[in-house]
Amino acid sequence: MCLVLLALSLLEDYNTPSAIQLLEKNQDGVLQAFRKDSTDLFKAMSAKCQNRKAEAQLIGLAQRLLMFAGSPGDVHQLQFDQEYTAFDNHNLLGSLVSVTGSSRFRNFDLQAILSALYKSKAITNEYIDGLDIAELISQLMTLLPIGFQSNLV
Repeated sequence: MCLVLLALSLLEDYNTPSAIQLLEKNQDGVLQAFRKDSTDLFKAMSAKCQNRKAEAQLIGLAQRLLMFAGSPGDVHQLQFDQEYTAFDNHNLLGSLVSVTGSSRFRNFDLQAILSALYKSKAITNEYIDGLDIAELISQLMTLLPIGFQSNLV
């Protein structure tokens, strides 16, 4: 769910080919980037990165996202390269599902993105109906370096 929301929020239009392809993916399709090679969970990400520094940043972001979704670990132990902007980090996460864009996280029409999420084959409508989207957005902003966080000076 979080990865779909993060990727869609990069886009201004949810009817673009990349948005439609993402929304057509079922849950296994969305998580395919993590399953391409069972001996090296992040091997698929290596091909998306131009250098080791970017690769390390993407791995850290993906690990924190997985921990947020319930995988074991302490999300607060991961450190990120401060040279990467919130926009860079947001696009790195979107690249996991082949989506890049120019919109910044939280700069989206909430009703439009919810309508798009209802079209996603990876997320059930019942799940979306019970979702506190504002709380989810707040949690993502706190745990991932993808936007301005209220606890930063």
